[in-house]
Amino acid sequence: MSDRIAKAAGIFLLLASILLIALSLTGKSSDVKSYPTAGNRQWVLEPIRTEQNGGIRINRADTDILQTLPGIGPAYAERIIEEKRENGPYHYPEDLEAVRGIGPQTLAGFRDRIDMTLEEGGN
Repeated sequence: MSDRIAKAAGIFLLLASILLIALSLTGKSSDVKSYPTAGNRQWVLEPIRTEQNGGIRINRADTDILQTLPGIGPAYAERIIEEKRENGPYHYPEDLEAVRGIGPQTLAGFRDRIDMTLEEGGN
């Protein structure tokens, strides 16, 4: 019985590895985040795209547009843009928590109103 379990686990790991490799080969490097796991494997996740029709494109918005989001005033809008300038585009809503003063509660207030889609060329 344990031999059958070991074979099944091996097949599962092989299929999971193939799937992860296929995902990493099909995604754009600028659109994909990977997370290390045990055994030096990495899980590859596609970016979250929220409210694509009508959401604010967080990576393209200027300070005036950003200020239409709940809880975002002039100072936070500038910080959002500055963080993007320094560290590249946002891929996930949680990336905005790197902006000083924006935490999970503030993000929850506008998470459903933003679009994380990256434009061609990584903008």
